[in-house]
Amino acid sequence: TAREATGDPVAVAFNAGNLEAVVLALRAKYPAARLIVAADDDWQTEGNPGITKATAAALAAGALLAVPDFGADRPDKATDFNDLHQSAGLEAVRRCIEAAAMPGAVAGDWPEPTPLPDALPAVQAFDADLLPEALRGWVMDIAHRMQCPPDFPAVAALVALSSLIGARAVVQPKAKDDWQVVPNLWGAVVGRPGVKKSPALGEALKPLHRLQATEFEQWQAAHDAWELDCKVSTMQGDANEKKAKGLAGKDPAGARALLEPVDTPAEPTARRYIVNDATMEKLGELLQQKQRNAWGTLSYRDELYGLLTGLDKQGQEGSRAFYLQSYDGNQGYTFDRIGRGTVHIPRVCLAMIGGIQPGKIQEYVRGAVSGGSADDGLLQRFGLAVWPDTAGEFVHVDQWPDAPAKQTAWAVFERLAQLEPASDTEPHIWRFDAAAQALFAEWIVPFETELRGDALHRAMVSHLA
Repeated sequence: TAREATGDPVAVAFNAGNLEAVVLALRAKYPAARLIVAADDDWQTEGNPGITKATAAALAAGALLAVPDFGADRPDKATDFNDLHQSAGLEAVRRCIEAAAMPGAVAGDWPEPTPLPDALPAVQAFDADLLPEALRGWVMDIAHRMQCPPDFPAVAALVALSSLIGARAVVQPKAKDDWQVVPNLWGAVVGRPGVKKSPALGEALKPLHRLQATEFEQWQAAHDAWELDCKVSTMQGDANEKKAKGLAGKDPAGARALLEPVDTPAEPTARRYIVNDATMEKLGELLQQKQRNAWGTLSYRDELYGLLTGLDKQGQEGSRAFYLQSYDGNQGYTFDRIGRGTVHIPRVCLAMIGGIQPGKIQEYVRGAVSGGSADDGLLQRFGLAVWPDTAGEFVHVDQWPDAPAKQTAWAVFERLAQLEPASDTEPHIWRFDAAAQALFAEWIVPFETELRGDALHRAMVSHLA
C-alpha cells in the first residue's frame, strides 16, 4: 500500500521484534535514502507498543516516522496502514506518508536553521607589556619576522629562563613562614600544523642552545685532559709496581707504600641546559650530578603528545609520578632498581616546554577532566599554555633581526646561567618587601576561597592551584 501511495520502493517490517535492526540495516545499505518507518497505532494497548517501537527505530536510523490517521470515525481494532487503506482509501494513506517527519517534529513547522556557534571563543591578543622589558623587543621581533603569534616565543623564553634559575633561588611568599616555592615553569604552545610552533620555539631557545654548545666545548677539553691524567696515573701505578717488586725483599713497608692506589681525578661532567628524550632513570642520573645539573634543567619536546601518551601506558606509572614531582622542584626522589641499585636525587627540578596540536590537546583534556587515569594534575601543571588565534593576513617579512633587542635578551640568559645557589645544599631565598607582602595577602585570600568553593570545575581548580 505504501508503495502504491508514493511510487517509490519501500521495505516493510510488520510488528517485528527486530524492527530497529531492520531499519538500521537499510540505513547501512542505503545511507542516502529517505527512509520512512510506517508505524502501527496500537491505541487500545497500554504503552502503544506500535508507535513506541517505530519511534525508537526511526530515531536510531535517522528515519522519518509516519502514523496512520483514521480521523474521528476510527473503525474498531483499526491500527495500521492496511486498515487505513481499507477504511479510508489510498489517498488517506498517501497523505500520512507525505506528512512523515522526524519523531517529535510537526510536519511543516520547522524553524529556519541557525548557524551553529563557533566552538572556539576568541582569544585575547597578547600584550607585550606582560613581558619583562629586557625580553620584550626580542620576543616581538621574533613574532614579527616569523609572522607567528608572540605567545609562542614569549612562553618558550620564560620557561627557558625558569630552567636556568631552577631551584637555585626560591620564593618564600609568607613573611614568617618557611614555605618555599620554586619558580619552575611548564609551558605548552597549541596550534595546528603550519602556524610556526616549532620554529618559534627553536628561535626562543637559541640562547640555551648556544650555552649548551659552549658547555660541551669546555667539557670536551676538560674530558680530554682527564683522559690524559688517567693514562699518567695508570703509567705511574705501573712504574710503582715495578719499583715495589725490587723492594719486596729488602723494604716491605716501602714496597707496600708504592702499591697504594694512585689518586685518579674525577671524570668531568657537562651541565645539561636542554634534555630532549631521556628515560626517567637517565633523567635521574643527570639530576643527581652535583653542582652541574642537581639544581634543575629543561626538558624540550617538540611534540608533547608523545610524552603525555607515553606516560599513560601501562608500566609507566613510575615515570608519571617522577614528572609530577619534578614540577615542584624541591622534593627528593629515590630509585631502587635491581640493575642500577639505589639512586637518590636530593631534588628533582625539571622545567618543560613543547608544542601540541589542537586535536591532540582536546583529546587529552577530555581524559583529564573525566576522572580517568589522566586526572592527576599533570596536564594542569602546564601553567603557561597558550592557544592563540592565528587567522589573519600573512605578510612576507624579510629583514635582519633586531640586534640590540637580541643582545639585551641573550644577556639575561647568560647572567642567569651564572647563578649559583647560596651553598651546596641551600638555595637563595627571595622574600617580598612590606608593600608586596600586603598585596600578596590581599590577593591570596579570595583566590583560595574560590578554589574551595563549588563554582569551578575540579580540573580548573587543579590548574589554578
